Amino acid sequence: MIKETKVINHQEMEILLNNVEKPTFVHLVTNTKVRMNKKGNPYHDQVRKELRSNFYIGCEFIKRVRKTYENEGIEETFEVEGLKGK
Repeated sequence: MIKETKVINHQEMEILLNNVEKPTFVHLVTNTKVRMNKKGNPYHDQVRKELRSNFYIGCEFIKRVRKTYENEGIEETFEVEGLKGK
């Protein structure tokens, strides 16, 4: 297992995640500014939000579903539909 800690900006994160060759799990800790009113707010630009979460990256959903069907011996009837909702 490779454990590596990097402090990067948004553009560097895009480049890093787009270069993933094999599907893998990543643990991301993001630290962002909270949007708030400037006028009369003594805490403006002092509050930050931290999110810690695990993600599975580098996997194509259709290939994963087809491989699962193949492994389980199920006839492939899966078709991707368009997005629903707003």
